[in-house]
Amino acid sequence: PGLVDLRGEHHTNWLLMAISTVIGLAGIGAAYWMYVAQPAVAEQATQRLALLFDLSRGKFYCSFGEGYVFGKWQARSIGQSR
Repeated sequence: PGLVDLRGEHHTNWLLMAISTVIGLAGIGAAYWMYVAQPAVAEQATQRLALLFDLSRGKFYCSFGEGYVFGKWQARSIGQSR
């Protein structure tokens, strides 16, 4: 009732695929330049962006909160099922 039928014909989005490929290849090229061709750049970036580097090593500490919230929810739901 009132829902759109999405099972119709689908088309390949070549523009999106091309843009995604270019962005991916640019990232690979930047990584090669940063870590192989000019390794000093990686060290400089690490020093300049020390706070972000430390946060990213800790995965921005999102997993801690997620585990806390969902862990408590799982423990409660498991305890109620018995």
